[in-house]
Amino acid sequence: SHTGALLDLLDRHDAEAVFFPIGEQVEPNTAILRRAVDDGHRIGNHTWSHDRLADLTAWEFDAAVGRTQIAIERATGTTPTCLRPPEGVIDGEAPRMAEHEGLSVELWTIDPLDWRVMNAAEIARDVIDQAEDGAVVLLHDGGGDRTATVDALGTILRELGRDGYRFTPLPGC
Repeated sequence: SHTGALLDLLDRHDAEAVFFPIGEQVEPNTAILRRAVDDGHRIGNHTWSHDRLADLTAWEFDAAVGRTQIAIERATGTTPTCLRPPEGVIDGEAPRMAEHEGLSVELWTIDPLDWRVMNAAEIARDVIDQAEDGAVVLLHDGGGDRTATVDALGTILRELGRDGYRFTPLPGC
């Protein structure tokens, strides 16, 4: 799987990450999520089915986020403490509802659009060129062929690691 290959790379480079699965993919991928946790990575919440977190009622928020919390807890034994809103969109009462659930809202500073760009060198160059202390990189391991992302991550970890960067999970996660 692409996630397994990413975990192998992260391990080889002593890098830690946060994985944000969508809830409907948690149960079928329990083994790989448990491996991620066992390897020292964190699991965050990315809603049940890539739900847009805008103008939601409390019931809709719970169906998208609360249901995902339960699935991740059951699968991994860990409780997510951070939420990545799909497309970075969160408004209305959703930020307050997330805080009430003990979830920090986490966005990113570098998005190489790896879900659309299928060229590993282009993805890697985009991340490396924008890298700075505290940068948060958004990469995808699901939703299609992520071979380019896996290859790009190897280059990113190698080159930025040589430059002295460390790869740690988001503080809120």
